[in-house]
Amino acid sequence: MLLLLISFIFCSTSVADPICAPGYTLVNNNCWRLFPEATEPVADELCRTNGGGILAAPKNAIDNRGLLTILNGTNIDRVWLGMSCTGLSPSTCQWADKTSVTYSSFSSGFPNHRFGECVYYSADGYPAGQWASGECDDTLPFICELPTTTPNTNVDCPVNYNNHCYSRTDDPLSFSWGQADCAHTPAGNLVSIHSYLENRFITSLYNETTNVWIGALAPGSALIVWTDGTPNDYYNLKNIGTGSCVSMSLALDNTTGIWASGDCEAENFSLCKYPVS
Repeated sequence: MLLLLISFIFCSTSVADPICAPGYTLVNNNCWRLFPEATEPVADELCRTNGGGILAAPKNAIDNRGLLTILNGTNIDRVWLGMSCTGLSPSTCQWADKTSVTYSSFSSGFPNHRFGECVYYSADGYPAGQWASGECDDTLPFICELPTTTPNTNVDCPVNYNNHCYSRTDDPLSFSWGQADCAHTPAGNLVSIHSYLENRFITSLYNETTNVWIGALAPGSALIVWTDGTPNDYYNLKNIGTGSCVSMSLALDNTTGIWASGDCEAENFSLCKYPVS
């Protein structure tokens, strides 16, 4: 019994500590990185292309204070947040990851879309860390945010994101051959996608206009089945074709990231996903 208890304690304390992508700083289980001035739309796109990130989204008081850690010693008093507001109350606001706002730190009189629909964070004033509305075309420094991950030690991991490895295959293959190629890696499958953020991250892996197979089958217009058996908890199928195999558009326009079902024998790039180990 004592041996089992010791083994349990060892296993419980040997879990790898979270890490961040190169260039990012770990603060309160968030990965943040400060960038120079840009308009809010440009800042958002730069975060996307820099590892699939979003503008910083402090969703509680601890994280809101934590942003000051990134700004200490910089003489920067304002940075863009990953939030937009279309009215006069926090209920009209949305985070950059498409979730609703349940915590806010707005200065008195904000949000106010008449000043602009974008939101910035102020490191000055008392108390520091209050938010206000601003014109999206203003230029401010900004902080990009990525999820933490864990170190990979046992298998090749071309891109490590949110505790999974992602590996591109740029040879055009049918859906079944793409899945077979991914299966060469233990627990490997065509990628399953479980959030807006993961979908956004995948678009950051490509700089060319193409389509890539994802590990989804669409037997019906409202049904997705993932080849790795994971839950159907995120849905971005917009274009229904004549086949049941699903690809993602990587067009360099506003259709990037959209899924389409189509012919399983069509040849596309493939993206594999497997757990960090």
